[in-house]
Amino acid sequence: MNSVKVSIVTTTYNHEKYIEQALQSVADQKTNFEIEHLVGEDGSKDGTKDVCLQFAEKYKHVRVFQNDRSNVIYIKDRPTGRWNFVNLIRHATGEYIALLPGDDYWIDPYKLQKQIDFLDANEEYGLCYTDTNVIGISDQDVYSSKQDYSFSFSDSIIKKGGTTLTMVFRRSLIDLDYYVKSTMECVMGDWPLECLIMLNCKGHHMSDKTGVYRRHDKGITKRSLMRPFSFNDSRISFLSNLYESELLTNEKKTIVAWILCKNHYLRGALHFSKKNFKAFKTDLSKAWSFTFKASKPKTHDLWKYKKINIFRSVSKNYIRGLKNIITGK
Repeated sequence: MNSVKVSIVTTTYNHEKYIEQALQSVADQKTNFEIEHLVGEDGSKDGTKDVCLQFAEKYKHVRVFQNDRSNVIYIKDRPTGRWNFVNLIRHATGEYIALLPGDDYWIDPYKLQKQIDFLDANEEYGLCYTDTNVIGISDQDVYSSKQDYSFSFSDSIIKKGGTTLTMVFRRSLIDLDYYVKSTMECVMGDWPLECLIMLNCKGHHMSDKTGVYRRHDKGITKRSLMRPFSFNDSRISFLSNLYESELLTNEKKTIVAWILCKNHYLRGALHFSKKNFKAFKTDLSKAWSFTFKASKPKTHDLWKYKKINIFRSVSKNYIRGLKNIITGK
């Protein structure tokens, strides 16, 4: 009988400066259950692998998967850690999976115990986050709240319920084959993962600050935000696959249509700002088609600002496009 309660999954590549702190923060966890730590070392060019192997020798709960670059999945012509991540999930044996990227770390030794206690006591919940601090390019709090709150699928498809490094979910809730299929053109993997998990459960966010997210130039979030077309293309690609699948109830399908409508309008505005009028027309047509299939989601108050952000982004890009047309740029 498997005695592992939680499988911690860490993907790492060229994280020599950070990985020791990440691994040690897991080793410092105090729990009344057994854990395993699956570390996927993706053929780093620095000393990351050596650090991982040293921890595996020191701690019996650490299992290192040494990969080469032959299995790397490219998305938008850029290498990703997607194969590494999926491979670790396939080898996980715990009832729950906790995620910790190799460049982040935990700061609360009772982080896992708190989240597992909650999930064990509340079967209708399948996913749990906590508050997080962020350091690096912009020091600030993210996903910060003064009290615990719950969120739904509708919230998740608008915005993630928390940072990846604090995510804990029930392993039984994710269909890995569909996850891989639906994210082949998606630069980010954590948001689609949350959306698929949330199809059949509720999510919970704790106000405890249990981890630190490092924001740096090589991080996937930073790279995605610097390429708005890639970010919006990814959202549209995943949501389109989800909309056409048989996983959604009619209610959820109309909500996904609403988000697709908004994202096509947003991408259309980006095309307009670049004077790509053919692509602009295509996105406008698709947005219009989804308008008649959509229903506005009822979401947690935390996400209400999203509507304002979309309006500002669309308006800003249309104004930029008009200036480019007038000035001939």
